[in-house]
Amino acid sequence: QSSGINAEYGGKEEFWNNSVVIITNLSQSDDEISRRSMRNSDEQLIKDFNTSLVETFDLERFIPTFIIDAHYRGSKPDERDRFQNSANSLCRLLMDSTGMSVCNVENVTGRLEGLQEEVDKQRKERRKAQREAENARKEAEKARKEAENARKEKAEFKKKLIVGAGGAIVVAGIIAAPVLAPWGATAAQAAAATATTAATAAASEGGTAAVVTATTAAAVALTRRGSQ
Repeated sequence: QSSGINAEYGGKEEFWNNSVVIITNLSQSDDEISRRSMRNSDEQLIKDFNTSLVETFDLERFIPTFIIDAHYRGSKPDERDRFQNSANSLCRLLMDSTGMSVCNVENVTGRLEGLQEEVDKQRKERRKAQREAENARKEAEKARKEAENARKEKAEFKKKLIVGAGGAIVVAGIIAAPVLAPWGATAAQAAAATATTAATAAASEGGTAAVVTATTAAAVALTRRGSQ
């Protein structure tokens, strides 16, 4: 990445000759400086940072470095004086520096705009995907509820069917037994079986229809027995 930056700004030497390092949010009060010095002084901090720059970017010299506390308290003379001294030193350095070629800055700006457009496009696509995923989740939840309701309705219908059939069988037995008893156990059993089968088959039409069907079957069995 550094080679690309160097090329855009007139080469490595011109770029780094017009560079400075500013360390902010580092309190410059007497107390804070004294406290930090017990571990590492501000001068050593600047030296270590520059050493890292030299090794990383293969530089031939240290880069001018300033500590300018952007959060200094103007009511504190020690903090105010150090802020003003560092800011004045930076200003003098900038005024004395040579010009730097920025003929390729427009190219950099154009690429940045293109990258921003791509970021915006990806952001829109991500939001669209999130909306579609949420809609799919809602549809799945709706389908699950519909399936659950259908299962409950089926179970309820089956329960009513069983109850209706059972009632029809009992009623058929009550009606058929006294009527067929005089004709003998075999005839009564046959008529009861016929009534039971008819009642079960007719249960899906409701209890009343099942009873009527069962009664009719018993009467038919009785008639057949009488004609023999």
